[in-house]
Amino acid sequence: MRHTYQKLLLPVLAAALILGCYAYRDHLTSTSAKTSSHKASLSRQEGDVIPQNALSQIQQNLSEREYYITYDSLKNTLQSPNRSHGLRAYYQPGQLTIVNRKDSAGHNFKLQLVNEGVYADGKKLFEPLKTAQTEPDGNKLHIRHKGFIEQYINDPSGIRQNFIVKNAPEGTSSLQVKLAIDGMQVADLGNNEILLTRRSATSNSEQLHYRDLHCWDANQKPLVASLAYVGGKIQIDVNVENAAYPVTIDPLVVNGNPANAATLLEKDQGLAAFGYSVSSAGDVNGDGFSDVIVGAPNYDKGETNEGVAFVYHGTATGLGTSPACTLESNQPEAKFGNSVSNAGDVNGDGFGDVIVGAPMYDKNENNEGAAFIYHGSDLVGINTQPFTTLESNQPDANLGHRVALAGDVDNNGFSDVIVGAPMYDNNESNEGAAFVYHGSGTGVATQAATTLEKNQPDAQFGCSVKGAGDVNGDGVSDVIVGASQYDKGQSNEGAAFVYHGYTNVGISAVVVTTLESDQATAYFGHSVSTAGDVNGDGFSDVIVGAYQYDNGQSNEGGAFVYHGSVNGIGSGVSKLLECNQAGAQYGVSVSAAGDVDGNGYADVIVGANFYDNGQSNEGAAFVY
Repeated sequence: MRHTYQKLLLPVLAAALILGCYAYRDHLTSTSAKTSSHKASLSRQEGDVIPQNALSQIQQNLSEREYYITYDSLKNTLQSPNRSHGLRAYYQPGQLTIVNRKDSAGHNFKLQLVNEGVYADGKKLFEPLKTAQTEPDGNKLHIRHKGFIEQYINDPSGIRQNFIVKNAPEGTSSLQVKLAIDGMQVADLGNNEILLTRRSATSNSEQLHYRDLHCWDANQKPLVASLAYVGGKIQIDVNVENAAYPVTIDPLVVNGNPANAATLLEKDQGLAAFGYSVSSAGDVNGDGFSDVIVGAPNYDKGETNEGVAFVYHGTATGLGTSPACTLESNQPEAKFGNSVSNAGDVNGDGFGDVIVGAPMYDKNENNEGAAFIYHGSDLVGINTQPFTTLESNQPDANLGHRVALAGDVDNNGFSDVIVGAPMYDNNESNEGAAFVYHGSGTGVATQAATTLEKNQPDAQFGCSVKGAGDVNGDGVSDVIVGASQYDKGQSNEGAAFVYHGYTNVGISAVVVTTLESDQATAYFGHSVSTAGDVNGDGFSDVIVGAYQYDNGQSNEGGAFVYHGSVNGIGSGVSKLLECNQAGAQYGVSVSAAGDVDGNGYADVIVGANFYDNGQSNEGAAFVY
């Protein structure tokens, strides 16, 4: 009955979506007089039956629905396709079956993973039930056994198979999950990765990987775990000493593509630091697909270490692997691409724009630094000539060390940007500064609308900058700036400063909230970001990284989440995230992650570049 209801509901939802698009078009038309530049943007869409941004939303919805887990009446089971990895999965209690998404002579395969149960310290604790209740929900599926849940998540990253163990006897030190394998040859690659190869293939082109193991407890504490091929079975072992239940065991099945990525981008130049900075670029060419930008600050393209930024266009089949355009500084050692970011729509023409920082760029002053803004355009995308160049006019200021979208801080309908210059001097040596520039119908102004500083020598204010979202709910964007070597009672503890935006004014130079670590040499504020709305109260929240913070382990690092309110960000920590591994430098990067699990709350991602999980200093990123 549930599946029949879903089938009837889909066309109703589709019709409602289309009607909503018509209504949205009428709304756009009625408000098109807001500014002359916006009139031009809207007039481009007047002949459309559905506006481009609404079409983009429909395309996104359809793309998401393609990964939904649905009932296959012919096979009498639940199934889901996975276009990104060319797979199709069939789900039954205790059994996952994976085949190729489309029949193809000579390339068909069938893998079965049979759950043999959950074990506590080597003794069977829970047995899978063939009659367990199945609960599909979009691209997720819960199969509820006695004592544990099989959870599946089907998305472009692969087919994630989770085991959520509700409890275990007191004193249990380890949990194990064992999976029997049928249909493919098995090789244990070590480092928590199993390779599965089609048995009857004349080539080894059909390969699956079982890997990307993550485990955590009820408090989001990461748990040490291993994945191996033992006694003819896949076995996952998890250390659960002092763990709070439920415990989640989380591996992933992917096709044989590198690093679980739907698209691998690379430029094949040694020591280029390709990927040192990455960002969404928005939709730079107006085709309804999001694009990305990647920085390579040591890339040589005529000049040594001049740096390059590459823009890749999104398409119906994902990102193209060849850059749509290449941006460069044409100056040796400029470190162009050290920071890249989506700039929003700074000139109101309806196309995404980008900003690129080059902190060692010389423009009359040695190493003054610069930030370059490039406009998007119809079909072509980013113009390779910068429309605006921002500079500090001060030697060794390193403007452009960090660049970011600030949001619309003056509420005029145009996106604004913020640029950090951590070595800027304004009466104090290397105090640092952050400059906010406003967008307009002609793009970003070359003069900063607001200069932010904290008047403390060597604080490196502006080492990180970001839009903070709307932290006080007044409808105007706010910003956050980090100063990783700021002293506020402790030497080099670091701090982060939140500033509010105001209609027709922009960012006020008066700090509304000062956040700090209260720990010497924690380097709090090395990374800062909006966190989105993590608690669903309607106010944006922020996250701050302190990669040398100690909380039980030396230099493990920490990430601090602060909630917004009608008064803005409170100075009290709402949540401290940590990895509990000495020297991991957790919090070296922090960012909003969107709503990755579709539960209506924003999620965050935290980087730990020296984290060990099977390989020394391999690094890791944690999503909460």
